[in-house]
Amino acid sequence: MTDTTTTTYGLTKPGVGASENSWGTKVNDNFDDIDDLLDGTVAIKPNLTAGEWKVGGTIILPTAAEINFLDGVTSAIQTQLDGKTARTSPTGSAALPVGTTAERDATPLTGYFRFNSTLGAFEGYNGSAWGSVGGATGGGSDRVFYENGQTVTTNYTISASRNAMSAGPVTVNAGVTVTVGAGQRWIIV
Repeated sequence: MTDTTTTTYGLTKPGVGASENSWGTKVNDNFDDIDDLLDGTVAIKPNLTAGEWKVGGTIILPTAAEINFLDGVTSAIQTQLDGKTARTSPTGSAALPVGTTAERDATPLTGYFRFNSTLGAFEGYNGSAWGSVGGATGGGSDRVFYENGQTVTTNYTISASRNAMSAGPVTVNAGVTVTVGAGQRWIIV
């Protein structure tokens, strides 16, 4: 049987029993042609048969509405990428959100982390309140001071199985509650 070719891309179909010495070369040439089609070297024009193409389990039809759907998927992917924290390198640093106390998220989620430019400190949201993150401060390289505010302005509950310590005097504003659970301690020195 003699060699034949495919109708769309002209790939060689070696004839059974007729290509004994050249079969491997023909198949390798076909793989090169397919590789060029898949990597964009050669433009391809797929025949979109309704119901055969799927994205995320959704059948894609060759209509303007479906093409718009694909554009929406692309937009959603870009939105996800835009929400990622940029970093300078795997071992460098990351760009965190920076803003004033007034610019905090209106409805933060547990685990949110930012730099508060009003306080000059990192802070995180524990599910009920923003709290400072970080250690001691000081002049130059000496890190010997832990600072805390002097007035409690919002309700606060000491985390379960934890104790708390503040330097005083500390004032708790009227209508504000500090909750210290059973077996816990809040020490003011």
